[in-house]
Amino acid sequence: MVAPEQMRALLRARRRFFVPAWAAFLTAAALFFGLAALAPQTFGIPIAPGMPLGVLLSVFYTALIFTLGYLYERRSAHWDERIADIRAAHREVAP
Repeated sequence: MVAPEQMRALLRARRRFFVPAWAAFLTAAALFFGLAALAPQTFGIPIAPGMPLGVLLSVFYTALIFTLGYLYERRSAHWDERIADIRAAHREVAP
């Protein structure tokens, strides 16, 4: 039988990533899309010649999405290794 502490440790590691990542994603999405829905004129405010605020916000939102995706990809590889170790240990014990 797989040691419950190994699975609990894996679940804790995943939760430590997903809770802050989802909070960042949902906060950014709510602010970005909420601003677009409730105050669309703010996206047209010029912050530099030829650059409205909406372009800058879109770049930051896209950068956040790519950063979260990159961080997830890196961590999921580590989680996959831990799952493989747990499965291998289970195969050794299972009849």
